[in-house]
Amino acid sequence: MIRRLIPAILMASFITSQPLAQSVPPEATLIADQIDFSEGATQLVASGNVEVFYKNQRLEAEQIRYDRTKNRVDIIGPLILMEGDTRQLFADQAQLSLDLQEGILRSARFVLDQQLEITAENITRENNGQNTIMEYAVASTCKVCETNEVPLWQIRARRVVHDQDTRQLIFEHAQLRIAGLPVAYLPRLRLPDPTVDRLSGFLVPSVIGDSTLGFGVKIPYFFTLGPHRDLTLTPFVTDNKSYTLEARYRQAFTSGDLSFEGAISEDQIEPGLRFYVFAEGAFELSRGYDLTFNLDVTSDNEYLRQYGYSDKDRLQSRLALTRVDRDHLRQSELVAFQSLRDSDDNADLPNYMISLSETRRFTPRLMGGQGYWTLELHGHARENDDPNLTMPDDIRARDVARLTGSVDWGRNWVWQSGITTRLSGAIYAAHYEIAQDPVNYPSGTASYVVPYLGLETSLPLARNGRDGVRHVIEPRVQVVLAPNDDIDAPNEDAIFTEFDPGNLFSFNRFTGRDALEMGNRLNIGLTYTRLEESGREYGLGLGRTLRAEDLGQFNPSTGLDGRLSDWMISAYYRSQNGAMIDMSSLVDNDFTVTRAEVRALLVRKRQNIATGLTWLRADEESGRPNNTKEWRLDSAFDITSDWTAELDWRYDLEAQQASEASLGVIYRSDCVDVGFTVERRFTETSTLKPTTTFGLSVAFSGFGADNRTRRRGTKTCMTPS
Repeated sequence: MIRRLIPAILMASFITSQPLAQSVPPEATLIADQIDFSEGATQLVASGNVEVFYKNQRLEAEQIRYDRTKNRVDIIGPLILMEGDTRQLFADQAQLSLDLQEGILRSARFVLDQQLEITAENITRENNGQNTIMEYAVASTCKVCETNEVPLWQIRARRVVHDQDTRQLIFEHAQLRIAGLPVAYLPRLRLPDPTVDRLSGFLVPSVIGDSTLGFGVKIPYFFTLGPHRDLTLTPFVTDNKSYTLEARYRQAFTSGDLSFEGAISEDQIEPGLRFYVFAEGAFELSRGYDLTFNLDVTSDNEYLRQYGYSDKDRLQSRLALTRVDRDHLRQSELVAFQSLRDSDDNADLPNYMISLSETRRFTPRLMGGQGYWTLELHGHARENDDPNLTMPDDIRARDVARLTGSVDWGRNWVWQSGITTRLSGAIYAAHYEIAQDPVNYPSGTASYVVPYLGLETSLPLARNGRDGVRHVIEPRVQVVLAPNDDIDAPNEDAIFTEFDPGNLFSFNRFTGRDALEMGNRLNIGLTYTRLEESGREYGLGLGRTLRAEDLGQFNPSTGLDGRLSDWMISAYYRSQNGAMIDMSSLVDNDFTVTRAEVRALLVRKRQNIATGLTWLRADEESGRPNNTKEWRLDSAFDITSDWTAELDWRYDLEAQQASEASLGVIYRSDCVDVGFTVERRFTETSTLKPTTTFGLSVAFSGFGADNRTRRRGTKTCMTPS
């Protein structure tokens, strides 16, 4: 290092006193093994491990010659010229200006962002380094190997221009080659370089084949509408006379963002235009308020599923204003519903809903503990306006407005013996105004007031074994006191009921305020947990409800009917290496399983597998006329470092046929992404037939920013065929 620095110091001393200094940039630094000056100080020759530092540039070469009369630098390589962290030039020799910004490099390579490599006979730098022009060039991001000198893909062009300001690559007379074979020719091709995050232009196209829609191609075009907005338009045309234009718009604001996506189609499946629009947004307002909205609209029931846009069967559009702080929640929302189910008539459903609610947390001074009070004003309406319905179960025109209030309070005690006790209470009250339901509510009103009182006790017991295993057992008992008289209110929001470990010790297991669980009862539960030092964990839970009197509130499928509920059994296992299994089931007094669900998850570095089995008993009142027994599988496997397979599967064990299946194979290397998917939907309705869809997409890396983990320095070689 000292041997190289001494000539540099002499050089610095020389350029401050000789005429040569008038041309040398004062901020440049030269380091070399040897520096010689010609007589008259018109030429400088630096040899051996030469390095030049100038602004953000660094030049490494074997020798450089500077002639003040010609004001150029002759460089003998091999040489490397680096500009910042994203641009590198390699050449055998070069002639450049004194600031290294203009000139020509011969037998050169241009590397962008350590990804895209362009090899050319000559590379010329013009316009103060803004334009880099490559003649008879070959561009690729694939590694060229000794065993196979042909890259997986390459673009050959008569001329390539890189504009440093716009960060774009212009290919003239370009030819795309795959494995050495020409597959496409373009007179002119414009692509972003790897450092570009957003730039208007075409995105990766995809080939789609569908047994209903036909065979077609999607070619998206991306528009940058400034730094905070963009628009993507995607034409989709198939050979089955299906014409679609998809669109996505996004905009970011200082206080939030919004996005719209949708499509409009004309096909041979349905007459007229078909469309859908999904929109969402979120904004921060003053005084701690947040405004959120989403809009879901479609032209017909099958459009979303036939085109693969969504599997939703009920759409919800919502506008909400919310304020949340430590002790306060205030929310206002307006919701509109659209059902896509063949069995539903939207005119008979609650299409529009408005709600205003406020919740506060408080601490009573005399009683201690913690409490909440909630006040809500709710209303929903149907489009059906027939006021002369005569059957009790005919509620197709019913409109409801409801004012509800509740107060919940609870306090915990932990005794010296280890016993924990919780005393809790609640009061729920509501008043209804009901229109267009003269049979069930001739007066047009309904009200209720329901108090609850609960006392809960548990005794956690723990023991540490000699092998480092920790055992924890916790028995838990809760007594709930409530009136026996069922409330008389129109039940619109509490149709479905679940009995699971999350609500075993709840006052009310109904999902809404239109139905409340009544009657005195005893809830009992027992949990066991085993914790090992290795990280493995096991758990087992058992619980049920014992009632003083059967009030007939629950359907048999819920497991809560009768004086004695079904036994609720749950178990889980978690390993230290990413495996997990959990199950929950309901077992009646005859030891018959009435409901069961098993889930398994395996998360490894190269495998992700999630599978589950669900069995539900038929329940006409809940809209489930048949037993449900389904097995589902979601998985992804890294076959090699480049190949990944994805398999999704849903199988109806009751009908003994698959309902959905998909297989995807992805090749993801340092220079290309190839994805192939096949999907099959087996279900059939009156308007929706079983459909098979396949898709193919190919994306070359190195053009535009890549959000995946870059494999810099780990490029792989393709094996010759």
